[in-house]
Order: sequence, then C-alpha cells, then structure tokens
Amino acid sequence: MSSHSFASNQTVSSRPVSNALALGADAQPLLSRTPVTLRHADFDQFIAGNGLPVVVIFWARWCSVSKVMTSYFGAGARRFGGQALFAKVEAADESRLAERYQIRSVPTIVLFCNGQEADRHDGAMSADQLELWLRPHLEMMKAQRPLP
Repeated sequence: MSSHSFASNQTVSSRPVSNALALGADAQPLLSRTPVTLRHADFDQFIAGNGLPVVVIFWARWCSVSKVMTSYFGAGARRFGGQALFAKVEAADESRLAERYQIRSVPTIVLFCNGQEADRHDGAMSADQLELWLRPHLEMMKAQRPLP
C-alpha cells in the first residue's frame, strides 16, 4: 500500500475527545481502548495533559488506504490500551493541524510524549507493523518515567 497526497475539504464526525477518559466506579480514570477524534481546539491539551504517550493518525476520509489504516489503528488502540492514548485527526477538516505538523501525505502516524513529537511514520502499516513500530518507543518511555 502507498500513501496519498493530502488534499480535500470534507468533514468528519466521530467520538469526541471528552470520551477518551472516563471515571470508573472507584473514581479512577479508565482509558479508552478506541481512538478519539481530535480537533484543533483540544489537540494541545490532549497530547500534553494526560501523562501517557499519544499516538495520532492524520488521515483522510477520501483515501482508501487511510480508511484501511484506521481499522488497524483501532486494533493498535485495543492492544496498547493503558499504555498509550490513540487519536485521529481528519487532515482536511483540521488543515491547521496538518500544516503545523507538516503532514504531506496520509496516513501519517505521529507519536507524542509529553506534548512533543517523538517519532512519525508516513504511509500505511498493518496492525502487526504498527505494534513493531510502537512497542520499542513505549518501552523506552516507560523506562524513563520516574517511579511513584
């Protein structure tokens, strides 16, 4: 599969960011195991304000490769639930974010740690390839966290 150039002007509706963290019966946060949709207004707070690495896919609704990749991305969110948060940004709808992060093709996956970009991958990956790319980063980040 190959990635496609970014160009479109469409909108998307999906689960909002407010569903990423919910409180359980014991008032402890429960982490979502499905990607949330990020908008420009909540992007910075979400990637910096939760204490976990955040994996963001910039995708496009018109791109068949992106559509396939978002299903693999959802599988990654289930595999890494509790270790990282997963979010989607529809690049055409959020063109300011796509420009800010210099997204030149979709899908592009960006890993953030403490609000800063740690790595990125341009193009599609299977769920297994996503795991192979992400696991070493998460293990390194976990090892660098201070002990409670």
